[in-house]
Amino acid sequence: LTLKNISFEKLLELLPSKQFCRISKRELIAMSCVNYYSYDEIVTKILANGKPKTFTIGNNYKNNFLSMF
Repeated sequence: LTLKNISFEKLLELLPSKQFCRISKRELIAMSCVNYYSYDEIVTKILANGKPKTFTIGNNYKNNFLSMF
């Protein structure tokens, strides 16, 4: 989803903090779509071309992501 006319920080303020997590400088993820994760990768329940969509967890955001589980 791409949004215009709203800052990333404002979006983070508007979303429920227990349901969304920032995983990189430019990405956040709904915790409900996380299927599983490894050291630096999140595999989601969302399919793209028949395969689960994956995201990389940024080093600066890893501890916050892990604390949400």
